[in-house]
Amino acid sequence: MGTPPNQSTYRPIALFMPNFAGGGAERVMVNLAAKLAERGHRVDLLVGETKGPNYALVPDTVRVVDFKKPRVLKAIPDLVRYIRENKPRCVLSALDHANVVAVIASRFPGCRIRTIVSEHNTLSMQTANAVSFRTKVIPAFMSRTYPKADAVVACSTGVADDLAHEIGLARNRITVIYNPTISPRVLEGAKQAPNHPWFADGEPPVIVAAGRLSDAKDFPNLMRAFKIVRAAMPARLLILGEGDKRAKIEVVAEELQLGDDFSLPGFVDNPYAYLSHATCYALSSIREGLP
Repeated sequence: MGTPPNQSTYRPIALFMPNFAGGGAERVMVNLAAKLAERGHRVDLLVGETKGPNYALVPDTVRVVDFKKPRVLKAIPDLVRYIRENKPRCVLSALDHANVVAVIASRFPGCRIRTIVSEHNTLSMQTANAVSFRTKVIPAFMSRTYPKADAVVACSTGVADDLAHEIGLARNRITVIYNPTISPRVLEGAKQAPNHPWFADGEPPVIVAAGRLSDAKDFPNLMRAFKIVRAAMPARLLILGEGDKRAKIEVVAEELQLGDDFSLPGFVDNPYAYLSHATCYALSSIREGLP
């Protein structure tokens, strides 16, 4: 690969996203930033705010730039200023509203740099189940901004096909690049013992699910299915993750009387240990960009 560039003088690669929430797209961006830095690139990870569990996973080799803007739309002036002052080689953004902001910022004078937007969700299903006004109108903004990006990346063929159809973007403008998921860190993490008493010898079978606690993951439906399983045999259900639907899930657990056979430990740094020691893994999502 040759000699790595001098990081003190080399123009950075900038990655931009809203925050460090415990979702898959955020984890992908952190992993990508870490790997780029490992290969000798200067990497800046730009966020609207540093809120979220994935923040703890950012290595020291990556500089975090916190715009301190919980609403990413308000970060446009900050992003414009960053681009003008740092002149990054490119900006790679993730998640639709951050993508829109990245393209808008790149159109300002003095900000004409290569902009790459990446899509991780199935847009048609996301908007069909939308509750907030922002989610409902975001496709209109995407249809105006995505064509102006230098490149559009989707994490799967299904996401790419759906995106092209929903915003009227030519399918050949979208490149499919799968999420970087299997790494030495994953394999090493899978060898470790999970930090939970249910995995001790002689305990009942454990069903594990993982993901952001959101409507898209449909964990309440999984919990109802688990109640049927538990009526037939001893079993336990453990859901890893954190999100704004925690209270709703806890209410469902009480209504189903799952009691001590249900656990919601939150976000864990090493979910791979739980997955490798589980009796089975359950995926109940209504939609996934790349399951």
